[in-house]
Amino acid sequence: MKSESTGRFLSCLTIIVFLQAGLATAQNLFFLRESPIGWMDEADQAVLTAAVDALLEQPDETVVDWANPDTTAQGRLKVFETHEDYGTVCRNIKMRIEAKGRKDGGIVRLCKAEDGAWKFAPNKLES
Repeated sequence: MKSESTGRFLSCLTIIVFLQAGLATAQNLFFLRESPIGWMDEADQAVLTAAVDALLEQPDETVVDWANPDTTAQGRLKVFETHEDYGTVCRNIKMRIEAKGRKDGGIVRLCKAEDGAWKFAPNKLES
């Protein structure tokens, strides 16, 4: 069953890519056209979302590879840390995505909301 939070996975991933690029303004989103996310179709997004859903049910250090053989979009996800933050379970996921020859990756943090859905959360700042 697809969770609400992973249904919005690609939108949030776009934001993460935006932040990682260090761009200061929204008008500079032109670069997304050349990122893997810009080249993924709905089927690619569905395969990626299913992989995230599967990964969230697994223990730390689990790796899930995903691929759409019709488009060759693919990637790897690894949950590498589960922790509690303000009474909520959170998980860090390292991801690599490739589509149409473009590659990118990063780390996302998901926390489980009171309703049981996984929600994107900002990465914790190192103190």
